[in-house]
Amino acid sequence: MDVKSAFFNETLEEKVYVEQSDGFMVKGHEDNVLKLKKALYGFKQSPRAWYSRLDNYLQKNGFSRYFYEYALYVKKEKDDILCILTGSNPHIYDNFKKAMAQEFEMSDMGLMTFYLGLEVKRQSD
Repeated sequence: MDVKSAFFNETLEEKVYVEQSDGFMVKGHEDNVLKLKKALYGFKQSPRAWYSRLDNYLQKNGFSRYFYEYALYVKKEKDDILCILTGSNPHIYDNFKKAMAQEFEMSDMGLMTFYLGLEVKRQSD
């Protein structure tokens, strides 16, 4: 799954000002700068803003973040465990997908075939 326009959803913690872009200048106010309300791709603050929102959302919805691996979240229900990328129970995974889609605009990219340059192959057992 992939969150569409993830950075554009996030509010910045600090004040960030940018110059007006050529072709988008306000006539009569060409020297004005603009205060950003949301994060933009390419800004160093954007990944942190997105991670903070995702972290809050996942923890609020029953996931635990591992202390030594901040990218790993696990949700446990009785004897079942769900990780962000894989789950041992399709019902929990489907519920997670629905909850994420309600909060963020999502696209389901199907089963993972490559991860960090490594090919991923699955066996039915």
